Amino acid sequence: MLKKLFIASSVLAMVVPAIAFAHSQVSAPQAFQDPVDAITIPQLLDNSIQYDEHNVAVQGVVAAQLSHDEYIIIDKSSHRHVQIDLEDNINAHTALKKGMEIRVFGEFDQGEQPEIEVVRLEVAKA
Repeated sequence: MLKKLFIASSVLAMVVPAIAFAHSQVSAPQAFQDPVDAITIPQLLDNSIQYDEHNVAVQGVVAAQLSHDEYIIIDKSSHRHVQIDLEDNINAHTALKKGMEIRVFGEFDQGEQPEIEVVRLEVAKA
């Protein structure tokens, strides 16, 4: 009986840390954290180094569709533009049309073609 108890304790002592380690290696996806204030497209482009690889919220008007999930949005007052790339879950549920006013939330990439990887989108109320 003592031998079985010792074996069970030894196995348990090896398995529990292994499970805890494996669990710590799996990280849950991080939820998008909204910025405190939305910025304009001109502010984003003029300060692109500051916003590169950061979450942003930008409002604009759909100017063109480049592919099934890529669009150009423009700032109504300055007519400056930025490209947006919709995540699949947004693209499947939202039909964007030229002239729609939208607010996008996502990670900005200043790259050769400045782009926002959109994880959330709101259509302005008409």
